[in-house]
Amino acid sequence: MVRALSPIVCLGLVLAACTADGPGAAPSPAADAPAAPSSPAAPGSPTAPPPEEAVTATATPSPSGAPDENRSATESEVGGQAPEVSADAWTALAEAPEPLSEVAAAAFGGALWVAGGFAESGDATPSVQVYDPTFDQWDAGPPLPEPVHHSALVAAGDVLYLVGGYTGSDFDAPTDAVRSFDPAAGVWEDGPPLPAA
Repeated sequence: MVRALSPIVCLGLVLAACTADGPGAAPSPAADAPAAPSSPAAPGSPTAPPPEEAVTATATPSPSGAPDENRSATESEVGGQAPEVSADAWTALAEAPEPLSEVAAAAFGGALWVAGGFAESGDATPSVQVYDPTFDQWDAGPPLPEPVHHSALVAAGDVLYLVGGYTGSDFDAPTDAVRSFDPAAGVWEDGPPLPAA
């Protein structure tokens, strides 16, 4: 049986990624990467670069009436573990306040932010939980304006963005909402909606 990683276990992976090389670390070049040509080749020659192709984004409708078994595709656990790279082992972390699945998560301000998702009851939640790895503790963050699941959480500069997802406790209410959280303001604010839900 294949089990998906719980959001809390993913915390360990996020923390490891944040501390391994640090943000902005330059990727190492591939050993077998081809060398760049020293001069452009004549058009039509075998070494000429391919012509640039135009890329067009096309809106794709969200699935509706998704079966309930998708909801339980991710198993949640209370607590988590972080890799102890030097000891080749895992270290237990503080237990999360509540088990959640299908959450949105992002590293922001030195902490892991976990927003929305399904609560243990199966209902979507507006909760936001913030894990501080320095003190190994969870705190309640500012709740979302409405329950949401299967959304994306992205940190950009000093702002955290929650994008899309579904409202309610099913897959029949996609949302085009884009919300931002600025720690200085301390509240979630509505931004321009997505072109399509």
